[in-house]
Amino acid sequence: MGYDLPEISSKLLGWPDIIQNNMTTECELVSKGYDLGGLWEDVPIEERESAKKNSLDQWLLLFQLDTITHKEFELMFGDCGRIYFYIRKEDLHARRFDRVWLILQCY
Repeated sequence: MGYDLPEISSKLLGWPDIIQNNMTTECELVSKGYDLGGLWEDVPIEERESAKKNSLDQWLLLFQLDTITHKEFELMFGDCGRIYFYIRKEDLHARRFDRVWLILQCY
């Protein structure tokens, strides 16, 4: 028996419902000043590997907002995507919400 995702999967904290790929590595690299709008290959391999290894322990999902359509109302991110807000655990504890990173993923 398969698991069906809810029609709208917005949530506070917990595990993200990932559309494309894990986002914690991206958060770590961007917070270190890397521009990931281009190619990830522009980031030194050592930095990518370090970020991949350490980011899961440091970053967590703060909020996930799904595309919402209801009658005449529509709030869509890309092509029926979601936006994800990530924060470092230490920043959440210190209530440093100015350090949150937003990531958009869509189909």
